Amino acid sequence: MRSVRTGVEMEQMGVPTAVICTSAFLKMGRDTARSLGLDGMPLVAVPHPFDPLTPEQVEKVAEQIVDEVVHVLTTPAGELKEEYIGRLAHASDQEIAVCRLSLGR
Repeated sequence: MRSVRTGVEMEQMGVPTAVICTSAFLKMGRDTARSLGLDGMPLVAVPHPFDPLTPEQVEKVAEQIVDEVVHVLTTPAGELKEEYIGRLAHASDQEIAVCRLSLGR
């Protein structure tokens, strides 16, 4: 996952990073970040698949994640680590919730 690798590199340089990925790739992203030495990397989920979303649905998803992205970019990394380790430990539950919420299902 190139986006996660890049995010890890940015975080290691001290640049706050929010990696946005589809819900289907949360576990892979978590595992990739962990293998690169950044357990608890903030991954912000959007519905999978993302391609068929209408512009209106994309706007709705963006509105739903903007607060989380701002939180990730403005919270000290140490605080985020524990939050995201716990959140991503239950990624399958989150995937279902994110997809339903984002698509209004």
